[in-house]
Amino acid sequence: MNLKIVRTNYTQRSTVGELYVEDSPQCFTLELPRGDGTHGYCIYPGAYAVLIDFSERFQRAMPRLVNVPNREGILIHWGNVPADTEGCILVGNQHELINPDFIGDSRAAFNALFIKLASAKGITITIQENNV
Repeated sequence: MNLKIVRTNYTQRSTVGELYVEDSPQCFTLELPRGDGTHGYCIYPGAYAVLIDFSERFQRAMPRLVNVPNREGILIHWGNVPADTEGCILVGNQHELINPDFIGDSRAAFNALFIKLASAKGITITIQENNV
């Protein structure tokens, strides 16, 4: 299964994008702001494998990006604002430019995405910049 994040909005507090599953729009994403790709910033653009793996923090299976340069423990999970992530990718069904550092309906977005990912045989995610 192929996932793609196209980043569309950048602020000093966050990076928002759109997540596609097999080229079909799925939801919005929220990451930390742009920087050098290390912890404390959004993930460096590129292609990464995704595994469904048990998370001690969430006490359940979660999608985890692997082989990200200089990073580890990057999950895709629910959350609404930059304070909800320590470098992971948050997902949500709502985003409005009037509040650019917020995505809403996050748990529903995660649950819908996870249903698709849980049955996939091999997952990759490509992260790309847009409107730079």
